[in-house]
Amino acid sequence: MKWSLNELKKFQNQVIDFNESLDLQKNIQSRNSEVIDLSQVEVVGSLEINQIDYVLSYLATYTITLPSSRSLEPVKMKEKITVLEVFMTAEQYQSAEILDDENVLVLEKDLIDLDESVSDNILLNIPIQVLTEAEQEGDGFVSGNDWEIMSEETYQNRLTREKKEKNSPFSHLNDLFKEKNE
Repeated sequence: MKWSLNELKKFQNQVIDFNESLDLQKNIQSRNSEVIDLSQVEVVGSLEINQIDYVLSYLATYTITLPSSRSLEPVKMKEKITVLEVFMTAEQYQSAEILDDENVLVLEKDLIDLDESVSDNILLNIPIQVLTEAEQEGDGFVSGNDWEIMSEETYQNRLTREKKEKNSPFSHLNDLFKEKNE
């Protein structure tokens, strides 16, 4: 869904409500190759047209499938994101007295593109760490020959136990028994 700024001038000081179902899978996958699947994105929101800006607010609900950060197994995640974006043309931006310009998006074209906004925000909200249910419970640590991935807590416990064994008054005897057995 796209709105031309010329078209929006007709709706000055009004609010346009929308309820859309967007198919953004190809767009998202072309921008991030790690995305395995993306359901239809349900978007409910409004566009407020003011003299100095355009305020786009919506709730996007979707299911995204990403590879696990540990095992690369597919993980389906149900997501909801709330977005509030303020758009201005370059002329509006220069003439307005902006206190917080971090929240203002200056339009490069004479249109507001809902698909682009939703795609950008989905990509921005992809988590860095994705885990299967088993991995979240701590059962999904990977190991191999002479190596393993462990939690920080397990690592600290192992270090503490090794320090206690090393500080034991009988720790030097352990080396004697090893040499005789070999």
